[in-house]
Amino acid sequence: MKYFEDVKVGESYESRAVAVTEEDIVDFATQFDPQPFHTEPSAAKDTMFGDLVASGWHTAALCHRLSLEILNEAGWGAGIGRGIEELKWIDPLYVGDTLRIEYEIVDKSRDSSPDAYGNIRSRISGYNQHDECIITYRGNGMLQCRNSNVG
Repeated sequence: MKYFEDVKVGESYESRAVAVTEEDIVDFATQFDPQPFHTEPSAAKDTMFGDLVASGWHTAALCHRLSLEILNEAGWGAGIGRGIEELKWIDPLYVGDTLRIEYEIVDKSRDSSPDAYGNIRSRISGYNQHDECIITYRGNGMLQCRNSNVG
């Protein structure tokens, strides 16, 4: 298991790519972001996007899922999310597009978190199949320290 002390600033990971289907887009948006350019293919054609697009929140949720996959594969220990900053939706994710992420550790500290955890700041960037960056944000979390009494 990887603990706070094992993490290095500058450490980076890349995820697998996931494909996004029309059904994925409509299902997510119907529940969480019911706007015509996310839920109605025919109506979406008359919008600024010209076609059905994933909700930005759907894109962010996919990035989060991919982040967890790569961190679990890398053997990270118990982590706790504390929020995100500087979320930017640069371009939409269309039906049939793929999404992959690059995840980089940009800072770590122990100054304000409980003794059992250290603070980790990361930069997450999502790319489509053309290697165009379509979403970016900074994640803030806490990672368990080696000598904690957690768990």
